[in-house]
Amino acid sequence: MRTNRSFGDRAEMTKEVQSLRADHNFAPDTAIQAVAIALRKNIDEVRFDKPLTILPTAAREFWNSEPR
Repeated sequence: MRTNRSFGDRAEMTKEVQSLRADHNFAPDTAIQAVAIALRKNIDEVRFDKPLTILPTAAREFWNSEPR
């Protein structure tokens, strides 16, 4: 059973990404931002951003492609 977790800050989430398959993971510190940029280049951002408005701030910030 999955439990709901709150979003951590970008640094916490990056460490989690980097910990997955640690022996084979080459995720840079900008991995989350890179995924957000790639996603936004290939979708309708207006349609993507609309449902994000009802999510917690941390969730919206996760999908922000602006540099930190």
